[in-house]
Order: sequence, then structure tokens, then C-alpha cells
Amino acid sequence: MVTLLIYAGPAAADASGTRTGGVRLTPPEFEWPRCRECEGPMQFLAQICLADADPGSTGLLSVFMCQNEPGLCEEWDAATGGNSAFVFGSDATRAAPVPDDGVTLLDETSAIGFAQIEGYDYLGARDRWTARPVGPCRSAWPGRWSAGVAAERRDTRLRRL
Repeated sequence: MVTLLIYAGPAAADASGTRTGGVRLTPPEFEWPRCRECEGPMQFLAQICLADADPGSTGLLSVFMCQNEPGLCEEWDAATGGNSAFVFGSDATRAAPVPDDGVTLLDETSAIGFAQIEGYDYLGARDRWTARPVGPCRSAWPGRWSAGVAAERRDTRLRRL
């Protein structure tokens, strides 16, 4: 099985669940991470509520990447300091102050759902997900999809053809 993170509609910027964008929720003493290469503040990409990914788990995973000078900092190399990930405990409840400089936030905040797809690799699972018929989305993923999202997925798929 492969778990895909899928768009589940808009979300509040300070939502406590799994989402992309918005402001990160952190413990009180945490400071916004900075890129080790350019020393600018990193962009907050996502938070994953660990209980959403693995029921019974607690905490939040927050993911950051440098976007101050795209292409100049090694943001995809785990050892260079152009990206960061942090796991916070149950005390991660406050919206962190956002630095005034740099590219720190995404333009939109989106809720993220989880889809279990048969298979062993991401590319194959992604292809199976996009090839699924759109009709039963609401019943197949209770509470995750609306008719508008299903129609948007159908229209996007048709545009690809």
C-alpha cells in the first residue's frame, strides 16, 4: 500500500490538522528556521498531524524549505541546510510569529487528506489515483470530498487528455 496526500479543500491558516500553507503551530520557545546557505528565513510548506497519518500517534511534523533565492540554495539536499523538518509534541498550539523578511508563507492554505492506494511505489499509486472514476468520491472518502472537488478532479483529468 502507498499513502498519498491529497487535496481536501481550503483550510484556515492556523488549522490544527494536516495542511499545506498557513502559519505553523509550534511550542512557545521555537524560532522560525533559517537557511544555512543564504541565512534567510525558510518558507513553511506543510504540517502533518501525526495522528492523521498513524492513528494513535501524537504531534505535528512541520516542513520548511528555502525559497529566498530559488535555485541558489541546495534546498533538496538534506545535509546542506536549505530545508528543515521538525516534530513537535502536544504543546505545538500557538501560531508562530512570521518573519518580516524572505519568502516565508505559501499563497494558499489547503487541507490534506490521506488515500491508501494499492501498490508499492509512488508513481504507480499516483497514476492509479488519477485514473480512478470520479463518481464515487464522496462515498469512497467519507468526509474528505465534496461534489465540487470531485467535479474539479474530473475537469482537470479531462484537460490532461
